[in-house]
Amino acid sequence: VGDPHWRGFNYTGGPWNLAKGQPGNTYSLYRDGQGAKLNSLFGAGGRDGTATFIRSITFLRGTNKVTASLVNIGKDWVLQVVVNGRRLAALQSATLPGGGVVQATPSKRGRPTGVVITLPYLRILARQRNPFKAGQVSSPRYGSWLDVYLTVLAPLPTPVQGLLGNTYVPPKAGSLSAGGGQAGAGGGQGGAAFVPQTAALTFTPQ
Repeated sequence: VGDPHWRGFNYTGGPWNLAKGQPGNTYSLYRDGQGAKLNSLFGAGGRDGTATFIRSITFLRGTNKVTASLVNIGKDWVLQVVVNGRRLAALQSATLPGGGVVQATPSKRGRPTGVVITLPYLRILARQRNPFKAGQVSSPRYGSWLDVYLTVLAPLPTPVQGLLGNTYVPPKAGSLSAGGGQAGAGGGQGGAAFVPQTAALTFTPQ
């Protein structure tokens, strides 16, 4: 039990990186040239309470604000998705002014267990994860956490920064592929298919 691990957009294999953080602190995962920002809030958890989990994410762009936060209610951890002040129920969606859609999905027992924020060039996915091993389930303080995935759908508006954003490499001139080391085989050829790249911050490397 320790800290979340991450891989960048330019990941080509091998061990993931450790994301050292402090419970209660907020960290920038992504920000770009169009003003989109994604931050994560770390919280304490694990069998002895010394692990760090992602307990909340916040997406900001202009006047838009989207939060997906795990809230401890009794023995349950409930994911609350709020878009510009409106809380989404499971399977509901909302359109963002300026472009983009937020979906509270999938669902379990009538509650959202994930959120998808889709922009014209980027998809942000956060999934609620729950303890599943016997030692984890029996620990009342273990808690749930969020795993976060960012997938490039089109070349990102530069400059791109943040823990995951810093790993983005813009496609070369004339190429439709993105993501540095994982560009498609036909990257520089006319008609080449765009190759989505995914960066991730999860509790367990996947």
